[in-house]
Amino acid sequence: MEGRISRMNGRMNGCPDMPPDIPTLSVISGPRPSSADPSRANPSRANPSRANPSRANPSSGDPSGAGPSRASPSPASLFALVIAFGLLLTACGHRPRHPSDPPALPESTATPALTTRDPPPATPAVEPNAIAPDQSERAPRHRPDHRTEGAAERVANPAFERDPLHRLRTILLAPTCDDGPSVERWLVRYRNQRPADRLRAAAPLLALVVEQVDRAGLPGQFALIPLIESDFQPLARGRNGPAGLWQFMPATARGHGLRVDARFDGRLSVLTATEAAIDHLGHLHRTFGDWRLAAMAYNAGEHRVRSALRRPARDASGLPSDLPTITRNYVDKLKALACLITDPVGNGIELPDLSDTVAPKPVLLPEGSFAFADLAEAIGLDVVRLRRLNGGHRHDHIDSDTPRTLLIPGDHPTPPAATLAALAQAPARSHIVNTGDSLWALARRYRVSVEDLRRWNRLPETAILQPGQRLRLAP
Repeated sequence: MEGRISRMNGRMNGCPDMPPDIPTLSVISGPRPSSADPSRANPSRANPSRANPSRANPSSGDPSGAGPSRASPSPASLFALVIAFGLLLTACGHRPRHPSDPPALPESTATPALTTRDPPPATPAVEPNAIAPDQSERAPRHRPDHRTEGAAERVANPAFERDPLHRLRTILLAPTCDDGPSVERWLVRYRNQRPADRLRAAAPLLALVVEQVDRAGLPGQFALIPLIESDFQPLARGRNGPAGLWQFMPATARGHGLRVDARFDGRLSVLTATEAAIDHLGHLHRTFGDWRLAAMAYNAGEHRVRSALRRPARDASGLPSDLPTITRNYVDKLKALACLITDPVGNGIELPDLSDTVAPKPVLLPEGSFAFADLAEAIGLDVVRLRRLNGGHRHDHIDSDTPRTLLIPGDHPTPPAATLAALAQAPARSHIVNTGDSLWALARRYRVSVEDLRRWNRLPETAILQPGQRLRLAP
């Protein structure tokens, strides 16, 4: 018994911070008192040394001097032993930290707790001294679904989704119409440029762009970029090389996967150009975390905006002030257009009702080559309208190795698959002359001879082709 007690006392000595209120095992290691000993009722009164073991006489428990009793411990002593051992374990397991203790493991080594909450969004990859975007104009990391905001109006008005202006208002980010004199100047200019007529003419393509921007979760201001760049003209060409609805430069277009060559220019195709523009704007928005900086980068280039953010020059709104004026005006133009659309009455204009707008729809062509003239005739569509939506196919001809998706007006019947298959199997029967066409080039493209072209179209050797002229490609 003494051996077990001494081992437990040794364990207690290994717990220097054990609470002082835990009794030591020495209180039960003395001689077993007799049944007549009154100290059983209150040991501290019968023998004062038990109340203070440090002052006790080792022989005071046995007047005969024979030493401690070797008798077996009583049940009460065993019970006290168990209680003391339990308190000992509690004290060692939950003792407070001591300055001499070894440092605890870092929290990162612990098993992470499971959670159903989304992790915080990553910080945009902008240089350390880049500006922090305005809270009023910052694009939310997880923009709430606009359909919940306008649910009542959508149920009451089924045409809500078809009006691109209604849908655009739900995704515009807090336009500030009193944001400086530059925005006010552009407001005045746009008010005087018949905005209602411009928006009505652009309605089908505006509906397509707004749908793509909304689906990508981007700020609605990006849907107004084609209004600034090309006035929603898919075949527009600018000075120094930009082309199409979004006015892509050739290198930028190729960098985003668009094909630009002698037979197909993806910048002039509404569908492929819009898809590439949404990808590009999404990348810029994720990079800078602010739609204004993303718009500046779209206009001036990502590298130039990054470089400007490393410099301290800022304007009143906190944006880089040493970028070109055309780039700084780019943001103000978008702000002004957003103000006109969100508050037409306050800006003294009346916008059209576009609830009958239908966005263009895609039609997948079968394998083969097609002439625009044949497609337009079979579909029952004017060739000019077909060319406007699909201008990427050069020379009014769809080659077998160019994109197969044709865009047609949304309110036009979808052509039967059998009709398209028949056109793909049949050789091209005619061609509308474009600027730069020659008999030699057309003969090579359609795999016929120059002499046959002259004979089928009754052309003398000195004939000069005129743009818009229709040529027969078969007898």
